[in-house]
Parts: sequence; C-alpha cells; structure tokens
Amino acid sequence: MESPILTDTPGYWENPPKESGQNLELVLDKPADFEPDKKYSYSNTNYLLIGEILDKTMGYNHHQYIKKEF
Repeated sequence: MESPILTDTPGYWENPPKESGQNLELVLDKPADFEPDKKYSYSNTNYLLIGEILDKTMGYNHHQYIKKEF
C-alpha cells in the first residue's frame, strides 16, 4: 500500500525533523492512501524508507554511494 506523504503532515515545514526516524514516526501509524494496484503517486516517504534499507544493507550512508557512483 502506498505510504502517506510525510511532508503533508500539518506544520511539517515550520520545524522539519532532522533525523530519518523522526520523519518516519510522523507517518508509520497512518493508513495507506489507496489499495495496491489501484493507483500510483509520488511518495517522499517511500524514498525515505528505501534510503533506510540501503543504509542498513550497505553499512554506510546511501548519499555517499550516490555521490561516488554518479
């Protein structure tokens, strides 16, 4: 299911969280926006999640990998 967009959280841009975990806390208990295979949309939350997965899998920050490879 599609994750809710964390930056749609009311007041997000007045004081955005600094840590990924704080960002994830904003949306992890929220329902999905739609059922799988029914719709699609951009989700910065999903980019945050894949970044966390990459960091844990590679053992270092994915931004370093992107900078090196691109």
